Amino acid sequence: MSLAYAARPPEINREDLEGYALAVADVAAELVPDHLSILWKGSAQKPWDGPYDFLPGLSDIDIHIYRQGVLADPWAMRQAVMHRVGPPPWDTPLQLLALDTATLPDWWLVMSYEVLHGSAPPISTPSTDVLLQRDRVSLAEAHRHSTRVGTDVLGLSDGELWTYLRSVRWMFPPIVQRIATISGHPPEEVWSMNRTNALALVTANPATSHLATAAADYFEAALRACERRDGPSAERALRAGQSLLDAAGQWAASQPDAVIDRRTATPTI
Repeated sequence: MSLAYAARPPEINREDLEGYALAVADVAAELVPDHLSILWKGSAQKPWDGPYDFLPGLSDIDIHIYRQGVLADPWAMRQAVMHRVGPPPWDTPLQLLALDTATLPDWWLVMSYEVLHGSAPPISTPSTDVLLQRDRVSLAEAHRHSTRVGTDVLGLSDGELWTYLRSVRWMFPPIVQRIATISGHPPEEVWSMNRTNALALVTANPATSHLATAAADYFEAALRACERRDGPSAERALRAGQSLLDAAGQWAASQPDAVIDRRTATPTI
């Protein structure tokens, strides 16, 4: 199966986001002088080999500040940073988090990242079993998330749909990596990949190629929604995302290693 990528608008480029991430990190380092590390991670930081790797308006800029202990007022710190550096390019959501190294789930670092200040945080990589169980649980929740999306969209006006798509943007893209890990690819490698390469793994497997098609349908609809930011295009992206969640959940439930007690699974919303 070949995937027909839509063309990215020429003004969208990783260098602009990198400059913004550096500016945020510089200010955050001043405001949190006892930081151990400030990282830039996620889809914005990874290489962009295709238009699905970063969805302008839906993909985040993830900046994580690691320190010992809980920051007293993280919201005030965020507001101070935003006041000095301004909003991100293309109305990109900024995830600026202050994280306590004593309680951080260590799997957060199983992705590529760039240290902008300090050094790599002292957190070990979890075992493959731990990572796989996280992905199995998340795929088991896919149907529940799908039901939520379907129910919520019914009550939204055109003016609310783009805002809602932004609020649930985290549900859909990671499905591709989760399918790849459950299919047998090493999670440490998969979660370091961008979406282009993870999607290629899912596409190449005859047992999951239909899920790659569903994912590409969502990404294409999401790209159109990012360009137009109107109700109809946002609803199309949400419906495509809902279909992806349903297909991925059904597939995961059929896998021998994905047997999870749905009665005790709790939503991660």
